[in-house]
Amino acid sequence: MQVFSQFTGSLCSQTGQSSPCVLSYQSDQIKGLERVYALRATFSIAAANMSLGGGQYTSNCDGESQALMAIKDSIDNLRLADIATVIASGNSGYKTAMGAPACISTAVSVGATCDSTTAGFGCSAIDDIPNYSNIAPFISLLSPGSLISSSTPGANTFESWHGTSMATPHVAGAWALMKQRDPDATVSEVLAALQNTGTIVDDQRTSGTVTGMRRINVDNALLPQIPSPTFSYPAGDETLDAAITIDVTWDTNGAPTSTYYDLSYSSNCTGGPSWTSIGTSSPGSSSLSWTVPASTGGDYCLSIQGMAPGYLNSPQVITNTFAVSDADSDG
Repeated sequence: MQVFSQFTGSLCSQTGQSSPCVLSYQSDQIKGLERVYALRATFSIAAANMSLGGGQYTSNCDGESQALMAIKDSIDNLRLADIATVIASGNSGYKTAMGAPACISTAVSVGATCDSTTAGFGCSAIDDIPNYSNIAPFISLLSPGSLISSSTPGANTFESWHGTSMATPHVAGAWALMKQRDPDATVSEVLAALQNTGTIVDDQRTSGTVTGMRRINVDNALLPQIPSPTFSYPAGDETLDAAITIDVTWDTNGAPTSTYYDLSYSSNCTGGPSWTSIGTSSPGSSSLSWTVPASTGGDYCLSIQGMAPGYLNSPQVITNTFAVSDADSDG
């Protein structure tokens, strides 16, 4: 969808381009998003890709201007229709900021990673952040953006380019695959799936501070997820005798018979428990033997997570706290 126009003069130089140059009016961006919304019932639209932007914003920019507020309204309308607006973070090399309209809170902002160690732009390892990519603590996702080969105008011509504008279509395409698998998925659900299964990336650049970002990993995101198990015993609120051996049991809730379960326990069940492994069950089993710690009493909890080849791990499930009696007490 065409949202670009030819500009001349100072507007080109302000963006580091020679005159004439190609830029985009925000009013045209709004019209483009409105057109996508108008076509939502005619086509199965998963996402709108916006490989454009400018400016420097260190936080969400929803109310920074009337134009950005209007763009957000269009993004929100699409989001209500379960259509994502996927936007490039920009190529100014910011380490704590991104451009607009990617900075809008309801957009899906995309930064770039290195897909080759020979791509240049500071790419010394796969999943490095190239030196041009804008990164901010509130960025949504990362995707390969360096040395990306694609078609160009002309007869059967291809070139390799660099930029967050190359990274963003990867995310829009991944979104379409996710929606093909689950047509009723909301924008929030697809985003969570891509974030939860993505490869963890830290900004390795000098003065880079943002860590724990997620580079999309579509194979993992498309895997079916193992259902969350449910603890049967102990489920929480019980009192167990110290140093006795019990069978911890759970309901697999229809998980594949190849599923095995990792179990752990903790005596600190709030504020980020520190887990101690109990062990791993046999495939298809719904119980595991555990010797309750020979403690001086206190509250404990258990965690469980299901795993199986060809499936995404189940969410971690944690029991309510249960009491363990003082091993030295009478009775």
